Order: sequence, then C-alpha cells, then structure tokens
Amino acid sequence: MVAHSPTKTRYPLPPDGPLMARLRIPDDARLAFGVKSEDQDQRRLKKYLDGRGLVWFHYPAESDQPQGSALARGLKTGVSDIIIFEEFVVDGVHYEELHAELKRADLTGAAVSDEQREWIDKMRARRRMAEWTRGYAETVALIEACYGPPPPTPLELLFRKGGR
Repeated sequence: MVAHSPTKTRYPLPPDGPLMARLRIPDDARLAFGVKSEDQDQRRLKKYLDGRGLVWFHYPAESDQPQGSALARGLKTGVSDIIIFEEFVVDGVHYEELHAELKRADLTGAAVSDEQREWIDKMRARRRMAEWTRGYAETVALIEACYGPPPPTPLELLFRKGGR
C-alpha cells in the first residue's frame, strides 16, 4: 500500500490488461474532456450503454463500508461498477463479459481497493475482460474496442446518403 494522506491509505493501481494498456488516454487529453464525479460519469455511461442496447448493469456497492446485513444477504465487495453480459472477441481471444471498474478521470480518490483488484483478477481468470478505467472517455474507449462503435443515428444515416 502507498500512503496517500495522513488519514487515508491509497492502494497502487492494478496493472492494465493488454487491451487497456493500448487504450489509456494521456492525462492532458483525458482531462480535456472535463472532470466529472464518478456518479456523473456513471449516469452518462448509463445513457450511452442503454442507447447501444447492450445487456448490462451497474453493481450498487458505492459505500466505503457495506453494512453487515447487506453483506449477509450476499453483497460482494470489490465487484466492478459496470458488467456487460455480451460476448466479444479481442485480439483473437473470446470473452464472455466485460467488467469495468470506473474511477474519476483526474484520479481524485481513485484508489483501487484490494477487493477490487481481487475481483479483476478472478474475472480475468474466468475468460472475462476486467479493467479499471479513468472517467467516461476511457470507459467508452474500452467498450468500443470490445463491441465496436455504436450504430449510426438516423440523422447520421441520412447525411451519409446525401440527404439534406
């Protein structure tokens, strides 16, 4: 663990998988998209994912200290923020799902906990792609690298056909 502040311990970030290593957006470009809270990025991603028609969900475990009753009912700590239940192939490797652990674009409070690292490792061992991302733009880049770009909108199709 790496000391981050006198009151909070910050864990080192886990290593990237081979795809995410190619997709990382440089700090200056990533921050040019504007820094949003993780909650704001998650809301934008909901609209993006729903618009694409992907089968996905957001795992609701935001609190730093899940309550005992939630844990007793099966809440798991460390589960990735976004899980997409769609198969894909990247670099000739077939994956069953995509798990994305979303962090703020500016990495403020962006510690990846031991439980999150463990979840990423477990999913990678089970033919799931699991990565951590910095903000909305990197998360969309990861999704599009796995599933391709979104289909064109009707307006885009109209302009491609030489419409008005």
